[in-house]
Amino acid sequence: MEEDFIVGEDESLDSFFRGKVKILQKKKGWRFSIDAPLLASYIVCDKENELLELGAGNGVVSILLAYSKPLKKILALEIQEPLVSLAERNVRINSLRDKIQVIKGDIKSLNSLKKFDIVFSNPPYQKVREGRISPNTERAIAKHEILCELKDVLRAFASTMKEKGRGYIIYRTDRLAEFEKKCEEEGLWIKRMRLVHSNLDSPSQLFLCELGLEKVEKITEKPLIIYKHGKEYTEEMENILSGVL
Repeated sequence: MEEDFIVGEDESLDSFFRGKVKILQKKKGWRFSIDAPLLASYIVCDKENELLELGAGNGVVSILLAYSKPLKKILALEIQEPLVSLAERNVRINSLRDKIQVIKGDIKSLNSLKKFDIVFSNPPYQKVREGRISPNTERAIAKHEILCELKDVLRAFASTMKEKGRGYIIYRTDRLAEFEKKCEEEGLWIKRMRLVHSNLDSPSQLFLCELGLEKVEKITEKPLIIYKHGKEYTEEMENILSGVL
């Protein structure tokens, strides 16, 4: 619709995949980071898969995924009404209404949802007591565990994945031990994992992983390196940002 393409004074229109994907964002609200394309690139799916995103924000991960990979449908769940509206606009701007449905909902109340082939999330990383909480509500909820904690996210994964389904998440490496413990408490197991490093010499700050409901031996994949020199992206990262997922 024409009004979807009108960029408000408090909004910016940003592009991905060399301009093929457009994403509206609030200038002072929640804004996506490199986490979004990293998570989208890590998800494995096929044309028969139905997917659920927990905490969709402005819809960026679902949109990158639907644009670049084969899948049947994505249900994108978001609790903040302004972000639900923004995500719906972004879906329409990118002509993906046949692939993505955005709904308002709380990941702690998912009893009415069916089971999905794939569930994915880029959840809040920081505990409420850690760091400065943004005065902007959108940003604060996206970054800090204000409305949901890690256990709530993992419980939502476990309750919405099919028996042979897969879960995908990006999270902070310094909370990996806690993450693995809470996964086991919710009956989830890491199938494969990949550490993300800014460069070859820096410690990992993020990790990507695939989860399942059956216990298997964890596969640790080679690290993903974002930069090779200064702020020059590695070839793999260039491919990810260009949509070669």
